[in-house]
Amino acid sequence: MKFRTNPHDTQGKHFYQLGNGEWDIPKLRLLLEKIIRDHGAMDEYEVEHDFPRIGRRVMLLNARIVHYEKAHTNILLGIEDITVQRELERDRDDLLRQKDVLFDELHHRVANSLQIIASIIMKARSVESEETRRHLDDAHTRVISVAAAQQHLHASAGIGSMEMQPYLTKLCEALATQ
Repeated sequence: MKFRTNPHDTQGKHFYQLGNGEWDIPKLRLLLEKIIRDHGAMDEYEVEHDFPRIGRRVMLLNARIVHYEKAHTNILLGIEDITVQRELERDRDDLLRQKDVLFDELHHRVANSLQIIASIIMKARSVESEETRRHLDDAHTRVISVAAAQQHLHASAGIGSMEMQPYLTKLCEALATQ
């Protein structure tokens, strides 16, 4: 009893008269009249409305012509409450947007951190020891390689999948320069 009605309040009444007239929606009325006129159907029409007894809901309507032995035409109307599904979809979309923002922020922070590390290593290469300079050059190259790999991973993340050959080629080229 989703709408908390009884048969006495609904039988023999037009759909538009039910409740306090909350179903008297001009576009819905046109669609239902078109079904009768064209002997057609209505599939997955969404109605979002604040119903007096049950609150704000999203309803999915499907309608078909039904012929009985009598001469008049009736419409079989299916109503499904999809409020929870729509709320879950909105929540999912919000979470995906938040994930993208956080992922971009993480990428930005990692890229900045790698750049800072590379810069510090470059400044430290002014030491007198040749061996220490070689180690610092090696460390610098490794940091730049990690930054290149991270940049490629981030660029590929936006498309949902990643071509492995270009990624591995770029990674190997960066590592080979060591």
